[in-house]
Amino acid sequence: MITILIIDGNTTQANYFASILEKENYKIQIAKTSEETSNLLENGNLSMVFLNSKMPDNSSIAILNMIRKKFSQNELPVLSIIEIANTQIEEQFLESGTNSIVNLPITDVSLKLRIRNLLQIRENAIHLEQQIKQQRNIFENSPVPSLLLTKQELLKILIKRHTNFLKLNKEYISMYIAAKYLTVITLYII
Repeated sequence: MITILIIDGNTTQANYFASILEKENYKIQIAKTSEETSNLLENGNLSMVFLNSKMPDNSSIAILNMIRKKFSQNELPVLSIIEIANTQIEEQFLESGTNSIVNLPITDVSLKLRIRNLLQIRENAIHLEQQIKQQRNIFENSPVPSLLLTKQELLKILIKRHTNFLKLNKEYISMYIAAKYLTVITLYII
């Protein structure tokens, strides 16, 4: 289930946003302070953060920085709410790592679409990362080394294969053949 953390010191406003998002079947958690936010970041399996720029203790940027120390923009998107359009504040939030900014007032439909888009971007990034890991695993176990790898990466893979080869066949391979095989690998790298 998709879980969205709403960070807002204004309980009325947080509950209003929560009611909109719950209609979309999102699980909602609300934090009113930096401490509550920190606890929920540690304990919750969050999909997204909804951050109000006007926290009572002016801690919004500090909270955003705390989020970015733990999570990348792809891992945990942040949608920042700015109540009064202000380019300086917007730039400050963008520099600190917010994914998107919403200026109030905003329609429910527009808010839902922004959230849906950010969640889709997150999902695409997770999928792409999984594909990259899968491709790397396929390559590392394939018999043909890639020309795109650095010499160090290629050497590590070849030594790993060589070690596994020797372990499997050590009864049948003399030290002379093993030394020749290692020489071929070294010449190939150089």
